[in-house]
Amino acid sequence: MIEIKFLEDENKVVAYDDKKKIGECAFIIDKDNWNIVHTEVNEEYQGKKIARNLVECIIEKAKENDKKISAECSYAKRIIDKNNKLKENDKNNHLTINIYYTGENGSAKEFVKEMISTGIVDQVRHEKGNKRYEYFFPENDPETVLLIDCWENQEALDLHHKSPMMEQIAYLRDKYNLKMKVEQYKTLSKDNQDFETVIR
Repeated sequence: MIEIKFLEDENKVVAYDDKKKIGECAFIIDKDNWNIVHTEVNEEYQGKKIARNLVECIIEKAKENDKKISAECSYAKRIIDKNNKLKENDKNNHLTINIYYTGENGSAKEFVKEMISTGIVDQVRHEKGNKRYEYFFPENDPETVLLIDCWENQEALDLHHKSPMMEQIAYLRDKYNLKMKVEQYKTLSKDNQDFETVIR
């Protein structure tokens, strides 16, 4: 069984197969920065993602210790750059949530009226990270209202879910006895999206 150990006193992470050392990743400390200088895995263990696990262990430990991370080691630098790109893409991926509220005898529309009249809709629209908060009425279903709710990223949506407004929304949803169906979509980043292909 492969085991990864972080040896803080020696500024390195070591991989073991049982008691046999099969790889290591070393770094040097320069004030608040951890610089990965060397990554190596025994030839017979290469291709098993051990080197990646060694580098990612140092990245995680640096994060836990509130340190910056860099790499002179070319392999480690590729891993760091890839992780940074994924994080950047995640920041740019807008989230769109479609929420269908369904009731009886016009209760869904009354719910929307009260959401607007009490100012909750305006409060949500002014929350940091909100891109869109609009209601629509499907032509083929008079008892259903569609809310299109769009946020800059997952962090903004999580903060919204923790806000006091969520209790008010839940109260009104219960008041009008509405059933709820939720769909969530993530927009593609510009790096991954061919706009012409998408619209066709």
